[in-house]
Amino acid sequence: MRIIIKRWLLVLVGVSTAVLLAACSGPDEAEAPTGLSVVATTTVLGDIARQVVGVDGVVDVLLPIGVDPHDFQPSSAQVVKIFEADLVIANGLGLEGNLIDLLDSASDAGVRVVMVGDLVSPVVLDTRLPCDESSDDMCDPHVWFDPERDGVTARVIAAELFEFDGSLRWRERADRYVGELIDANERIEQILSAIPKSGRLIIANHPFLGYFADQYDFDVIGSVNAGGTALSSPSSAWLADLVETIDETGAVAIFSETTDSTFLAETVAAEANHEVEIVILLSGSLGGQGSGSETLIDMLISNARLIAETFTRPG
Repeated sequence: MRIIIKRWLLVLVGVSTAVLLAACSGPDEAEAPTGLSVVATTTVLGDIARQVVGVDGVVDVLLPIGVDPHDFQPSSAQVVKIFEADLVIANGLGLEGNLIDLLDSASDAGVRVVMVGDLVSPVVLDTRLPCDESSDDMCDPHVWFDPERDGVTARVIAAELFEFDGSLRWRERADRYVGELIDANERIEQILSAIPKSGRLIIANHPFLGYFADQYDFDVIGSVNAGGTALSSPSSAWLADLVETIDETGAVAIFSETTDSTFLAETVAAEANHEVEIVILLSGSLGGQGSGSETLIDMLISNARLIAETFTRPG
């Protein structure tokens, strides 16, 4: 921790030097103003922020496409961006584990840092009861799988930006995006309507589909990794119990992610007494250019289609 703190102090010295140089540069050398500077930790939050910020600011995203938020390490240049930002938007709830100390330091230095996960009615990972700050239960950080909570996130961002400049159209943009999310939610419900209620059983590589299941009436009956991240190491007994659950329920798939290895999921599927498909969904990151999942709404709809196809495929 001492080494990391020293590194941040060096970065802050660099930030101060850069500010002084910019102040001393002539009019021709100074960059044109670009509005507010917003930093989002994940591609999902970056997409929501851009819907609200529009042309009145610049949104920088820390995590590259395809990177798992749970184990991301920022570069020195990204640390500078955080400390120079007007507003930093993070998910929180333990998602960006390696960024928490850095974000706390930025907040202590006067940067406005907002953990939106705390503000969208998060629930406990296992029990699905409301999170309580006085409890040690782990809150489920995967709140973006619920379009209603994404709408709340957009309005939280708009409210924060309004504090910087109340003359701009933050809230109008947020309201328009909320309307798009409502439409997306209805479309997802229609896509999933072909799946019989009795067959809506989800097994995942780790418990990342809880909010999806809550929203669309699925049951999460097991996961390959027991913890809230894909980095957990399950015991052999845990995996044996999962295979038994698959055999007893007739579960047809294990849902994994583009940011995670499918090795353990494939091992579990191979031990089941019937065919179990490994289905790859987008989770902690949006898709790349040309993927059809470049935005959060596109990602949610794409995932819904894959899930519907999995449960309605002739067996």
